[in-house]
Amino acid sequence: MKRQLAIIAVIFCITYLQNKYIGFYHDDYGYGALTYAVNTHYAERTLPNILDYLVHHYMEWGGRVVFFFFEILLIQGGMSCFFLVQAIVLTAMLYLTYRILLLLLDRKEDSFVLLAFLLSFYLLFNEGIYRGGMFWATASVLYIWPFCPLALGVLILLATRQQDRLSLPARAALPVSFFLAAASQEQVSIIAVSMIPLLCLFLFRSDLKRLKCRLLAAQGAAVAGFLFLMLAPGNMRRVESGHDALGGLADLLYTTGWIFEGIFASPIGILWLASLLPALWLCRRTPRRRLLPFLPFLLASLLSMSIFYVIKLRYGSPRVFFPPSYLLSIVFAGLWSLALENLALSSKTVRRLAGLLLIFALSYHGIAVIRGYYINYPAILANDRNLSAAGRQTPPPAEVVFYKLPNKKYADCMPYDNRSYIEPWILAYYRLPPETRIVYEDFPQQP
Repeated sequence: MKRQLAIIAVIFCITYLQNKYIGFYHDDYGYGALTYAVNTHYAERTLPNILDYLVHHYMEWGGRVVFFFFEILLIQGGMSCFFLVQAIVLTAMLYLTYRILLLLLDRKEDSFVLLAFLLSFYLLFNEGIYRGGMFWATASVLYIWPFCPLALGVLILLATRQQDRLSLPARAALPVSFFLAAASQEQVSIIAVSMIPLLCLFLFRSDLKRLKCRLLAAQGAAVAGFLFLMLAPGNMRRVESGHDALGGLADLLYTTGWIFEGIFASPIGILWLASLLPALWLCRRTPRRRLLPFLPFLLASLLSMSIFYVIKLRYGSPRVFFPPSYLLSIVFAGLWSLALENLALSSKTVRRLAGLLLIFALSYHGIAVIRGYYINYPAILANDRNLSAAGRQTPPPAEVVFYKLPNKKYADCMPYDNRSYIEPWILAYYRLPPETRIVYEDFPQQP
């Protein structure tokens, strides 16, 4: 138990450091103020009003309301509250993924090497995934958070495959997990719906009779979540607005190049490509049955991107590359763990190599990503304090100062980036009148 707590503590330290210096951007303010995409006004952000807003959102703009509910509740607590909870969610996701890997590899004991691979791959994703996905609250709850319940559901199935009956908590958690994942966002929904058939095809073929009821419950919940998401009346309005469109054969090469660049034009992508053939060569003496457990995750990663051969995004944000990158991390962590078993190296040497990779990943991520957000953090805090204080004044001021973030690379859209439509969301979030003038200034240099 102490070892498990230590592992969780290590993961949390990493995710907390990642999220400590993040602020709100773009439509985070709109959702926090219950104004985004819906023609309604709420004087108070009470639970009934939040639910009423989400009903309007479902009818008028789209079905991605399940995780927006969590986002809106947490945003009311401010930036620190939201990103603290995000650190906890990411910790749970990574820990559950680590437990899945142990089961796929049939490891009875904890493995530092496996954990180091998983965390290293996670820290070396394309920088755009962090900037336009994980560190943008509204994108994160749709593209990253759903993998926490999905990982829980997969873990329950893998951990109980030899059991004839599930415990009551597991029976309740299994369908809820798959429903939440499938009801989140279209790309993740496809993964959730396809995961059960893929697991059945490659892992559960000999156990189908014993697992039939729980597999049907999980699949039924995933389909229900998929239908809840896809049948929202607001989806049609979103499509009619020109936000997304249908692709065509002419986009085939472009889409393939875009996907390849989004996933592999990064430190981890380069590492994966460089290591693929050596890893497969080292695995040549590994029985095929030990490689089969990773095929569902490889195929699910391909499915997660296949949607973009049908749908042409108006805004091709890097956040869409998190789902396949996450799934590929499971595949490559397992692949390299198996490959290292065939090397004539001592366990101490292997642990040292894995430790060096993790140190490199932590250093690179800290310098290339966290440092950029750290530079912006004083301006983020100053803006939040100034606007919060202005919102409490009676009468409110005629104008408020909003500092521009010093490092534009490490932030998403702001109103001073020719995005004036964000201003009403900011004013509404801080409870300022719509006629309040926002004055943009450079953040003063620190002495």
